[in-house]
Amino acid sequence: VMRKWRFRTTVVNQLSTECKEQVTQLMEPEPKSRPTASAVFNGTWIGMDSRLAKLTFLEESLLKQAHEESQKRDNSTEEDSEVERIAELRRKGRGKEGLKVLKNVDANYAKSLYLFENKD
Repeated sequence: VMRKWRFRTTVVNQLSTECKEQVTQLMEPEPKSRPTASAVFNGTWIGMDSRLAKLTFLEESLLKQAHEESQKRDNSTEEDSEVERIAELRRKGRGKEGLKVLKNVDANYAKSLYLFENKD
C-alpha cells in the first residue's frame, strides 16, 4: 500500500473524521505502527455507537465456544507431545531385547570412584 491510497471522492465527505483517522491508522504500511484490535474497538470511531463495542449474545456464545475448543486442542496437543516424548526416550534407552544398555560401564566406574573415596 505504501501510503499511496486515498478515500474515494464519492464517499470522503460522508465519512466522519473519526472514521477517516481510524482507517488511516489501519492502512499504515508498518505493522507495528498499526493499532491493535483492542485499540480499534476501544477507539473513538467504534465508540461513537455503543452497540458496536458490546458483543451480542450470539457473538459471546461463539467466542466462548472458540476458547473452549482452543483449550481442548492445546491440552490434547500437550498430552500427545508428552506421550511421544516418553516413547522416544524409551526407544533411545532400550537395546534389542528391551533392556537398557549401559555403554562403557568400566570407564564410567573408574571415573566416578573418586566421588566415594573418604577425604578426611
